[in-house]
Order: sequence, then C-alpha cells, then structure tokens
Amino acid sequence: MTAPSISLTEPQLLEELKAVRATLDDVNASRTSLERVALDAIDHDRRRLAQTLHDTICQSMSGICLLYRVLGLKLKLLGAAPLPEFAELGAALQYAMEDIHRLACWLRPLEADRSTLISALAQLSDSVSHRLQCNLDCPEPVALEDHFAARQLVQIAQEAAQEALLCKGVRRISISLSRDRDDILMSLRHDGSAAPAEPDCTSNALLRFRAQAIGATLAFSTEQQGEAVITCKLPLHSHH
Repeated sequence: MTAPSISLTEPQLLEELKAVRATLDDVNASRTSLERVALDAIDHDRRRLAQTLHDTICQSMSGICLLYRVLGLKLKLLGAAPLPEFAELGAALQYAMEDIHRLACWLRPLEADRSTLISALAQLSDSVSHRLQCNLDCPEPVALEDHFAARQLVQIAQEAAQEALLCKGVRRISISLSRDRDDILMSLRHDGSAAPAEPDCTSNALLRFRAQAIGATLAFSTEQQGEAVITCKLPLHSHH
C-alpha cells in the first residue's frame, strides 16, 4: 500500500521552516538559561564554602595559634628551657593556617565584569605568585560587555591555574589575554612535566562546561618545549 503524498506550497514550506527555527531558538535559549543557572549555583556554593572555611576553621586555627603564643610567653616567664618540639609545633600551626587560608581563597570565585576583567586576572596572577613564578601578559586593554562571559573567562583561568599547581615539577605559569577584531583569546601555560596534552574529561569537565555556556572553544595542547597550554577562544559577535 502506497503512503499518501503530502505536497506543500512554497509559502507553506517557508512557514514550516520558520516554525522549526523558532522551536530550535527556544530550545537553545532554554539550554543557555539552564547553563547559566547551573554555573551561578556552582559559584554560589563555592563562595559559601569558602566563607564557611574562613568563619569556622580559619577562626579556630587563629585561636589555637594565639593560645600557642600565650603558652610560649608563659613558659618564657617561668624560665623553662626552649624545646625544639615546641618551635616545630609553632611552624606546623603556621603552615596549616596558611594552607587553610589559601584553600579558602582558591575556593572563592574571582569576580569580573566589563571594567575588571584584566584586574581579576592580575589578582589571580598575584595569588599564584605567592607559590611560584607567574606573570600576566595583556599588551592592550580588553573589555567584554557581557558580565557573565567575563566572569566565566576568569573562572576558567582560575580553575586551570589550580590544576596547573597540582602538576609535578611546575615552576612557572603564564596567563595571557588578547583581543582581535572577532575574538577574545585567553591562554594559560605552564611547565609541569606531568601534565598530559589532553586532560581527562572528569578533571576538566567544569572548564569545558564554562566555555560552552559562553559560546567559547577550549583547546589543550603541549608545545615542543614541553609546556602545557590551555587556550580559550571567545567569539565577540554574540557578546556585544
């Protein structure tokens, strides 16, 4: 049995095509909205966790360090001979305090908007510089009108820097930001010898998700001199 044929006039086909396009636009808009909601929720939770660390564990550690100093003064007033273990305990407390404070800072997302994109990356570079050599290369001012996109670019750089600091043998991290007529290009490179050319999807899923949410492309590569490079390319046509 032959199926009945359906013939549509050219105007009818155009109307059908418009309806399909409208449906696809609605689907894409819904997906974009959900992606933004998800990323905002992730950053909110990270900000809240960082604040909790600061308000609880950091404060508790501050109290312990203060108690340690008071105990040291009392022992000194009593004329007790200094013990090497006591000094080691003080150093361990100080290191623990710095580690917890650093973790809280890393968890707190860096904020960025049109006017602070470069300054947020400079803040990231300064933070990394406390641990190893890090520099920011931005030869010309770069502004991005889309606040959400600017924030995701900074978060991609922040999370990529965190991953780089976990690599073996890393001694230097470089962050660069530039803009041409059509794109904003941001890259982070480091000399960690254990860094794979294409990191696994699990450890970098959030990086990819952030890039996808703003219409950017993310690429991983290893240069001849062994440096690992993460490059984020953001087209400007949809972010004016």
